[in-house]
Order: sequence, then C-alpha cells, then structure tokens
Amino acid sequence: MPACSIELVEAEDRPDEPEKTFQAFLDDSTRSVYQADALEKKGAEKSKRWAFDRNKELSILDRDLETNQLLLEDKPDKPMLLLKPNTYQLQKQLEAIRRLQDSPLPEHRPLLTLMESTDHAKWPNLPITHIDDWWIQSDLDKDNSQFPWKLLKNSSRPGTDKQRDFVHIALNTPDFAFLEGPPGSGKTTAICELILQLIAQDKRVLLCASTHVAVDNVIERLMAKDSPHREQVIPVRIGDKSNLSDSVKDYQFEKFCDTEKKRLVKFLSQQNPPSDAQKHLLQAIQNQDETLTNMILESANVVCGTTIGILQHPHIKNQSMANLFDMLIIDEASKTQFQEFLVPALLAKRWILIGDPRQLSPYVDDEAMAENVKVCLPDPVSTAAKSPKADLQPERKVRRIVIRAIREIINGK
Repeated sequence: MPACSIELVEAEDRPDEPEKTFQAFLDDSTRSVYQADALEKKGAEKSKRWAFDRNKELSILDRDLETNQLLLEDKPDKPMLLLKPNTYQLQKQLEAIRRLQDSPLPEHRPLLTLMESTDHAKWPNLPITHIDDWWIQSDLDKDNSQFPWKLLKNSSRPGTDKQRDFVHIALNTPDFAFLEGPPGSGKTTAICELILQLIAQDKRVLLCASTHVAVDNVIERLMAKDSPHREQVIPVRIGDKSNLSDSVKDYQFEKFCDTEKKRLVKFLSQQNPPSDAQKHLLQAIQNQDETLTNMILESANVVCGTTIGILQHPHIKNQSMANLFDMLIIDEASKTQFQEFLVPALLAKRWILIGDPRQLSPYVDDEAMAENVKVCLPDPVSTAAKSPKADLQPERKVRRIVIRAIREIINGK
C-alpha cells in the first residue's frame, strides 16, 4: 500500500478547534487513526459513541509537528480521522492493583499495610532523629567531615542540616520516607545526594515523577559536566525522545544503546590480536541486540522515567525483570495519584516520596475523561448517565461513567 501524507485541519463545523486536539494526533504515543464521516455514528439518536472498526484503522508512519502533517500507511477514503481513547494508563493502574492483591512479593508487605484498616496496620512509632544521633548509632565520628558527603559538604549553608537528616532517614528506613518543602528549598539537591549515597552502596535506584521535567531536572544535576561524581552514575532515561529535554537525550535508552554499541564495536575491532572473550563479545553485540540491551540495563544504577512511561523499560515491559530496585524515589509526589504511584512502586523494595503538599494536586479533567471513555460504553450505560437522577449529581455521574467504562474495557466488552 502506498504511504500518504495528510494535513490536519479544523472541521468546517468546528472552526475553533483547540491546539491540544492536534497535539493528540501528533503525539509519539499515537500509533494509528480511524477513518470516519459525520454520519458514521452508532445509534438512531446520534450519540457520541463512535465505532472503531479495525478495517478503518490506518497506521501512522511519521509526523511533522511544524506543518501538522501525518504520514499514513494508505490514503484515507473518509473525510474525518478519529483517535481511539487511550486507556493504557488506566489498564496499567488496574493491573498493579490486581497484582498487589493477587500475587504480592514479600517486599510488598509495607504497600499492603497501606491498604489495611488502622485497627490492623502496625507502624512503628519512630521519633524524629537528627544527624548527631545517626553518628552515634552508626559508630561514626561526630565530626561532619568524616561522613562521605557528596554534595552536602557545606554545613554552614542554611538548610544543609535538614537535608542531611533526610538523607540519613531515607538510607535507613525499612519502608517509607518523606521530604516536604516548597520550591527552592533544596529538594533536588537532597535527591541527588541520596542517589549518590545509594550508588556508593552499590544500590540500584528507580527515579519517577508524574512529569518529564521533574525527572530530567535530577538527571541534569547528576550528570552536569562540572560534577565530580558523574562518572559514578550510569543513568538510563526511559521515554520518547520528543518528551525529553535536550540535556538528557544522550541518556535516552534507545540512543544510549546505539551510542554504546558503536563505541564497543570500535574498541573491540581495534584490539590486535583480540582475546577469545573479546571476539565472542564483538560477535554477540553485532548479531544480537539483546546482548547489549541486557548489559546496559543490568549495569544502569539509576533508571528514570515517568510513573507510566517507566513501563517501556524492556525488562519491565516483557515481565522479565529478575530483581527489584533497591529504592523508588518519587519526585513531585503531591501531583501523583495513589493508583499511579502503585505502578512503579511494585518494582522496588523501599519508597521515598518527595514534594510540596501545598502545590497543585493531581489534575483530572472530569468532563474530558467522561467524553473519552463514553465511546467505550454500551448504549444502555450512556442512556443511564443521562437520567434525571444522574444529572442532579454530575460529579458522581462522571465517576460512575469512568468506573463502568474501565470495567467494560478490561473485560473486553
């Protein structure tokens, strides 16, 4: 089939189409579109539920963000293109909840305790412990200079003692630790110090946030050119390169693999004469992409991504991950919903939540969500949502629509 390039324009009956509509079509995560016309709706009453027939699906081969153009696998024979609602995040969140319910690991005990009634959950009453107490407990010299601080060396700087307290608590917690603070209070520095201390203990860290910017900020600090510790960090950034800041694109997984493959092939090819091990490794890298992929993923000590994007990690995606991460760090945790947190939480043994509870809470556009999932509902459910009783409580109507839509999607109805 010949490929066809098309330009996205506003429909005649929708002259003020918002820019986010075009962004949705042009997003890297959008893999296909569906053909339709204005009369191709199910139901005699012309409801907003569209039919997504696979015979009318067209794959997106490429896209041009500047010209709003898509390269499709074939020329569409209908005047309209539709996007099927993306329920991927909802499915993954439900899968995490079911996995925690049906097949938890021993390390997940603290996560299960979060679900228990306060009458049954037993949390130790830990006092607030400051840095001098940690020196005594750890049999370390009380002189701050004796502790191998990486970034928090200047004890005279305001706030350093609190950052140090947090790092010690996080390193020693058996389950959870929290850091609260407004913007500019040094949370990112504390995160970087914690990560460097964990790396020094030969630990592996999973760093997540709800936004790409928050994740990239930490990588930028760790891998700054003037950082004396950057050689100790092997970061792998999981996510589409279009969503990453320029300063971290070199650590994006696919690009990182490509760069390392070229470097290793060049080095091994220059060995004269090569050892048997070098010959075997060169052949494996050239003939099997999985060899290099596994080498990089197993050697990476900081794996980064958004709470949902991290699922693109090859071992996580293929459910072939042998070992849990030693610690999960969630930055901007106040923006992360609990079910969203559970997705990466199941991949770790301990959990550190960092953020500002006074910042904006997670934003959910109920009306947009309802519109997106209504296309997945059978007509009786849509009709029920329009009942007088439902109209009296619109916020409960939206939640009911979403819940029933999730059930229908997961059950394949």
